[in-house]
Amino acid sequence: MYKHQAKHRGSALITALMITAVVAALATLIFLRQAISIRELTLITNADRATQYLEGSTLWAKNLLREDTKKALTNNKPLIETFPKILKPIPYKGATISAVLIDQQGLFNINSLTIIKNGASFIRLLQNIDPKINIDTAQQLVSNIHNWLTASNADDIYTKKQPPYLAAHQLMTSISELRLIAGFNANLYQKLFPYITALPTSDNKININSAPAIILTTLADNLTLSEAQAIIATRHEKPFQQLSDFTNYLKTLNINITKTSNLTMSDSNYFLLHSQAKIANQTINQYTLLQRTADKTKNKVTISVLAQTLNTP
Repeated sequence: MYKHQAKHRGSALITALMITAVVAALATLIFLRQAISIRELTLITNADRATQYLEGSTLWAKNLLREDTKKALTNNKPLIETFPKILKPIPYKGATISAVLIDQQGLFNINSLTIIKNGASFIRLLQNIDPKINIDTAQQLVSNIHNWLTASNADDIYTKKQPPYLAAHQLMTSISELRLIAGFNANLYQKLFPYITALPTSDNKININSAPAIILTTLADNLTLSEAQAIIATRHEKPFQQLSDFTNYLKTLNINITKTSNLTMSDSNYFLLHSQAKIANQTINQYTLLQRTADKTKNKVTISVLAQTLNTP
């Protein structure tokens, strides 16, 4: 009898221990789910706060571009600007806000390849960032972009991929779209990333006062990187006031540019504002494409937001 009772007591103890373990596991699971939900809510709340705070940086950029333009119009002088323009970190309600404004007309507009003759500059850019790219490969890459942007039979290439997709046959709205085009792997895209933009136009007007050295080398076949860096040093001391100042300087380097219609030293129209908000250990990046238009007859300047994205330019 005693043995029978002891056996039942042992079974009851094991059952109790199992129930306790299950309850503890369930409690732990509930706690973890609650902690995850709280963290998700915190991230969403911080992102919402950051988005609101970052609107202040957009207003900063708009006012900066507007006032610079109005000053030039009032003085009846060319608008000569230096970029990038930087908003230093500002603490605000538990967050830190910073921003940088970049002239997009100092970069190569990938949408200009709707016009195939613009391919020559892009080929020079490709070979400058990666000397291993030969002329045949570069020409094929230009052709692939052109076919992606325009009406073509490019879909045959992409419908065979897994998963299949179609070419856009329209202007890109983001340079990240380049990753979908045949021939552009992650490595090449990362090399191109600092030097390209996707503007809502097929023009590729380069601002010689804001273009980086790599972009300057695309303006002529025999313009080397060291010469482009010398140009940047010269304009840092004194920005080019007229296109003739720039072409005359190039002549001292024995470089002639016969086509200047795609160059400007002022009056850039497109700008990218990269704003950043840091809240606790969370960082939110916002990219805003701005367009500036000026009516000289009315002394009126308009700054418009064309696109705005979070965390991806």
